[in-house]
Amino acid sequence: MTISNSDFDGRTDYSASCDGRHYWTFIFYGKNTRFSMLNNYIHSTSGRSPKVGGDGSANVVAHIANNYWADNSGHSFEVGVNAWILAEGNYFEDTTLPLLTGSDGAMYAATATTECNSYLGRSCAANVVDNSGAFSSRNGATALSTVKAYSAMSSYSPRAAKQWSKTTSNFGIGVLN
Repeated sequence: MTISNSDFDGRTDYSASCDGRHYWTFIFYGKNTRFSMLNNYIHSTSGRSPKVGGDGSANVVAHIANNYWADNSGHSFEVGVNAWILAEGNYFEDTTLPLLTGSDGAMYAATATTECNSYLGRSCAANVVDNSGAFSSRNGATALSTVKAYSAMSSYSPRAAKQWSKTTSNFGIGVLN
């Protein structure tokens, strides 16, 4: 499954975090779930954008690339057990906690363009954090060795991370108001 070119606007009058921001933005479970999130704008959320894995029977492999997170008051990534993620070329701006602390799951958060060569045979695009918390790998080698088995993920050619214009024609049918 691919989720791409979408504007996920978390502004709401009904906020679990009492700050006008949506908390449950994405949740990915499943016994054999494979997905990519590419070229999305995720903003004004307070958590779980996305939550990946976390269930004992889950088996979730994800490639999350070239997305733009902005104005997020809580955490973006929440990685649970039985989750393997390659995150590259993403841009985080004004995001308090790009990755919720913990030790479950496996995520490779690219910090340099050459780190993926030994696993994927290609360079990764580094993630960028701007006025945001840290975004670092958790069990990174395990994530890369798992993602390597899925050619749609391992052969993808990501662009360098960049800050997007808040008004763009990149999403769906055009500019969203």
